[in-house]
Amino acid sequence: MLKVILVMIGGMLTGWLVRKLAARSACCDLKKMADGVGGFLKITIWLLLFVLGLQVGGNDVIMYSLHTLGLEALVIGLLATLGSCVGAWMLWRYVSRTGGEA
Repeated sequence: MLKVILVMIGGMLTGWLVRKLAARSACCDLKKMADGVGGFLKITIWLLLFVLGLQVGGNDVIMYSLHTLGLEALVIGLLATLGSCVGAWMLWRYVSRTGGEA
């Protein structure tokens, strides 16, 4: 787990550095590279989701208990979404009451 966190922090620092260099650089190639990361990220996420689907589909234990896991995931997802909506609503009310300064 520490490796995953270190890789993520390394990516964050690299992204920050590229953004700072792109802002200072007159060369637009660095800016295009920074903008192109979003497309690469989208393709990578789709590929990871596909591979995850392959793993789930190939695991008999998960496939046979999918109805139970699916119900639990649905309940957790709905409650998490509801909690996020309530939190966003409360923040919106607070910010609009204070004149836009949180």
